[in-house]
Amino acid sequence: MTNLICYDNQLASLDVSQNIPLTTLNCQHNPLGTLDISNNTSLVNLYCNHNQLSTLDIASNTNLALLYLNNNQISSLNLVGLSSLTSLRFNDNLITNIDLSQNSNLIGEVWCQNNQLSSLDVRNGNNTNITNLFTTGNSDLNCISVDDATWATSNWTSIDSHTIFLDDCA
Repeated sequence: MTNLICYDNQLASLDVSQNIPLTTLNCQHNPLGTLDISNNTSLVNLYCNHNQLSTLDIASNTNLALLYLNNNQISSLNLVGLSSLTSLRFNDNLITNIDLSQNSNLIGEVWCQNNQLSSLDVRNGNNTNITNLFTTGNSDLNCISVDDATWATSNWTSIDSHTIFLDDCA
């Protein structure tokens, strides 16, 4: 099986560890508290938004292109090694720091609003292909590191009024 779509159920657990060829997993809108996808190295699309996940280890999922984690309870997210990632949504979580500098294939929209971000690095050499960056609702996010602060200020407007763009916030 390469696609598993089990969204909008009352699944409290889901074991996909034996489904190695899985490329798409859509388990959104369930009360999942854990999800082990470490064996699913072929996974390309992961929709696990609107669950109760507090952690998610995606280190072995280097083929991920689409990652939707919004509306969970995740406090940290390591995206290093996900060079194929094109679409990302992790809004409405508890994440404090995100480094997207290794994710040069991001295009479209990046959703990271309503977290606890204090650090966001988007210097991936490809900012002009990210059409929208949504960061509102992060009261501790004062600065976002970007490829070109002037370009970001002109093109990404869905940020809090206290947040600025700089080429390097450090």
